[in-house]
Amino acid sequence: KSVAFNPLMAEMLTFKGSKSLAYQVERNGVLLYPDENFAREIMQLFSIGLFMLNEDGTKVVDESTGEHIPTYTNSDVVNFSRGWTNFVDRQDQRDNIEAEWDLGFVPNALEPMELPTSEGRDVFPKTELKVNEKRGYIGDNVPRCDALPPKAWLKKGATYHFREDSQSLMGKKDPDWWANPDDWTPRMVLDPNTSSLYAKLCNKDEVTNQCDFRSTVVLDEDIPCDG
Repeated sequence: KSVAFNPLMAEMLTFKGSKSLAYQVERNGVLLYPDENFAREIMQLFSIGLFMLNEDGTKVVDESTGEHIPTYTNSDVVNFSRGWTNFVDRQDQRDNIEAEWDLGFVPNALEPMELPTSEGRDVFPKTELKVNEKRGYIGDNVPRCDALPPKAWLKKGATYHFREDSQSLMGKKDPDWWANPDDWTPRMVLDPNTSSLYAKLCNKDEVTNQCDFRSTVVLDEDIPCDG
């Protein structure tokens, strides 16, 4: 992930700013597919290589043709390229980056890229590589939002991540209008005295009677919607 989300890698293998086919057709009126460079190289150079291998490292041979069996096809490259759409490098500049030339500004190539919006992102299902003549979809066995039970965020197993005050931790960023609730409507606020969810997130220290927020909280039981 560190390599894939690095803006320098995205520039070198040309997928930074790549847009979905649907976006290009609807917005620009052109039949332009997503950039395939990184989708190919992440398989060919960084992971599975060109051909299937036996346990001793020799290439697997198709008994019916006598040819080596490739690990992926060009259709796989086109398919995976759709997963690397709409990545952008918009992180704030940093003062602790040294540059050997005067650009007037110092670009920040250290922070990971982000997906600012779904616009330009390919949102359609993407297939996995074929394994043992079977092919599934990326994300199989992950429940869709509309398949979750009511109030799933209060059910056992629901996971919460503490993000402090920053909206850009872990590459996640809310739109500017959402970050300023006074401009539109207040966010939901949990009542410290009556909210069961607040009690779980607070993890109150019995000695200091202060919240001891953990970086990750997984609900160990169903809790009521109160407070």
